[in-house]
Amino acid sequence: MANTLVADALVGRMIELQLLPLSQAEMAGSTVNWVVRAFTEPPVSARYPDSADLTARLARGGYPVAVALDDSNARAEWLLSHADALITRDLQTLGGVERQDAVLTLLRLLAANPCAMANIAGLSRETGVAQATLHRYLSLLGNLFVVHTVPAWYANLGKRLLKAPKLMLNDTGLAVALTGFDETQLEREPEFAGKLLENFVGLELLKHIGCADPRVRLSHLRTDKGIEVDYVLESAQGELIGVEVKQRSTLHADDFRGLRWLQRAVPERFRLGVVFYTGERSLPTGEGLWAVPITALWSEPL
Repeated sequence: MANTLVADALVGRMIELQLLPLSQAEMAGSTVNWVVRAFTEPPVSARYPDSADLTARLARGGYPVAVALDDSNARAEWLLSHADALITRDLQTLGGVERQDAVLTLLRLLAANPCAMANIAGLSRETGVAQATLHRYLSLLGNLFVVHTVPAWYANLGKRLLKAPKLMLNDTGLAVALTGFDETQLEREPEFAGKLLENFVGLELLKHIGCADPRVRLSHLRTDKGIEVDYVLESAQGELIGVEVKQRSTLHADDFRGLRWLQRAVPERFRLGVVFYTGERSLPTGEGLWAVPITALWSEPL
């Protein structure tokens, strides 16, 4: 009876918090919250620290135990053991899975193609499980916060926007371990590293949202003509910030194509368009459009 009374007394006084791996700002001992700043302050031209250690950050991820391990082999071993525990212990607690090998294959597929649009039919073929079962496995992995579904942003713009979500793992270190890569291989595989960087930025944005205003929604945009915006941040007031991610230090006009499309589509709601890149300068590139160093996610200007 006492437990019941306590539970009843807490009705309406509880909130649910999603505990993600450490953010880059937390690891750097910084109080930077880029999402708060982007919605409240105008951007400024400035120089930020370089991103020379970016590959190491991608490979390390944010799990506290993995972060504390300096040896990359020991880190990979711990991350793979963590993945095994998720499948053999935690998923069984939630509801059980008939094909543990298929879940591991699913995780490896998601790790090998970060931030891909959800292709249930394709994943079903490659894992060898029915689509309905695959949906259940993804739901269970979502409940464990191992897989994050990034929904498609949608507005009343006709039928031009695709509605499929993107899927990303909750830690780039885990993704690197599942693919069997290391820092050297990431340097040799720029296409994969670019996708992993998109996953990395998406996770940082989620962590900043969680520490700022959970009413901010993270989504992505893709039109039927192939125009994309990696992430769209939408405030409770309906303001929009578009985010693109590029793994290079020099940007081109076409890198802002998706952001310009969004700006034209909903000019009254568009607050800011940002391309995160590996350069050191935060610079305006047009009305409401900025190039921003990726290190601005955890560093103050120099």
